[in-house]
Amino acid sequence: MAPTPTADSLLASHQTPYTDRTLDAIRDLHLVFSQHDKAVEYTVFAQCRNARSLYIGCADRGTPTFAVAPLQQLLAALRRLERLEFAEHVRQLANLRLPTFLRYLSLPVEAVEGARLDYLFVWEIKLSFCLKCSGSAAVPPLPRLPWDTLKSVELVFERDPTQELVLLAGQTQGGVRALKLHAVRITHHCYELHLFIQPARLGLLELAHAALGGSRLRRLVIGSDEDQHLSLTGRWDSLLNLHLNLHLYLPTENLPSDLFAIIEACPNLLHLDLAHVAFSSGLTGTYAPDTWLAKPAHRLATGAPALFGLLYRLRHDTRVIRFQVWGPNVREAVRWSRRTAAEDFVGERYCLE
Repeated sequence: MAPTPTADSLLASHQTPYTDRTLDAIRDLHLVFSQHDKAVEYTVFAQCRNARSLYIGCADRGTPTFAVAPLQQLLAALRRLERLEFAEHVRQLANLRLPTFLRYLSLPVEAVEGARLDYLFVWEIKLSFCLKCSGSAAVPPLPRLPWDTLKSVELVFERDPTQELVLLAGQTQGGVRALKLHAVRITHHCYELHLFIQPARLGLLELAHAALGGSRLRRLVIGSDEDQHLSLTGRWDSLLNLHLNLHLYLPTENLPSDLFAIIEACPNLLHLDLAHVAFSSGLTGTYAPDTWLAKPAHRLATGAPALFGLLYRLRHDTRVIRFQVWGPNVREAVRWSRRTAAEDFVGERYCLE
């Protein structure tokens, strides 16, 4: 059997139209492979030795696998690679050994068994990790992860995440095994049509606290397409930044008592972001985000009492120095900020790029 050719040996026998200067300037690679790729095609990308980010897709969606040996050599050649992301439809990585110099890794849960993640435990890599769990019933549960060393984690679910988050609580021992974790994002996408949507018995925030409340988590982002119970029964002293994208509806006649109970449970909170929130039934008209600032403060008390009440409590009863609200148009937001907890909030409207 002939020895497997290396990138250098292949490049010695193949000329490419790319100059070294061009290839050295490339920082981000977005590649789509298939089972029919030739080894020499990988060697062209292996010349991009300054690449920092690599996205890998697969053209064979029916049987999403590809040759691992040349991919293994490609990863070995990209010594400055920091971010590696596999497309959601990639299923088998056939014992692919991932490089130890990564700082961010994203892959589907189906691919975890094939990828050799043992190095994460052995080398104690400080990694930001994204795991995508599809809605298929055949998808395996949340794998064991090196919670002792992970810096940040993103979990993306296309199914009810309750089972995985309960399992997560066992892995982290309520967060005490994840003391280096400082940022977590949990997203639940629901692609099925529900005529009658019932909130989960425990909301995502409550489940996240059960899994990570004992950690030193500073930033938490939670998003869901479905209705959620808005509650947090335990204190979360370490949390400084909370972003909720939960399609909240706080109508005119109700003050956001549940929301403020959550804020009180996070006594050191400095930044609060609410996305897709409705503070009145007239959100698309009179009380759109770009008109909240046009109202005198005393008119907010009668026109949008939920917003007025929340701002009042944030001003007098919390350490929050930045409060942001996005309406249904996520490109438009209103930000209230102050330099210290002793000052009044100053509001401004802005558009996201």
